[in-house]
Amino acid sequence: MRETVEAGFSSIVIVNNGSSDGTREWLSSLSEPGITILNLNNNLGGAGGFKIGSQYICSHSNADWVFFYDDDAYPEINILKHFSLLDTSSYRIFMSQVQDTDGRSCRMNLPFIRVPSTVFETIYYAMRPEKFSPAKTQVTDVQTVSFVGMVI
Repeated sequence: MRETVEAGFSSIVIVNNGSSDGTREWLSSLSEPGITILNLNNNLGGAGGFKIGSQYICSHSNADWVFFYDDDAYPEINILKHFSLLDTSSYRIFMSQVQDTDGRSCRMNLPFIRVPSTVFETIYYAMRPEKFSPAKTQVTDVQTVSFVGMVI
């Protein structure tokens, strides 16, 4: 949470997806300005939580860009500075590189420049995943993105 607040977003929407471990109480203790908390009574799964948050943002925000990530991810402190340097005029969705705490790419959050669609391509992907992954240092068209690290 600290990294999210320190990143300097103008507003933050948190979806508490039916947690029963004291999360609701902890979230209610937050006093930082610009935070909206949506407490769900039931866990709707990851996609369900992102859907509820997205619907809220569409109805209550006029933000130019929305940065998505989940509870075990956080942005780099300079994410807004880096994002402001991109030419966003030709794209509507961006994908951040999602890394673990050791700096390795998280495989489950990797975008695809093309999705393996045959058995042969799936085997080829297992052997040469870089042939299906975008360049890390430039804007690249992709076919898929993960909710985690997506900017829309």
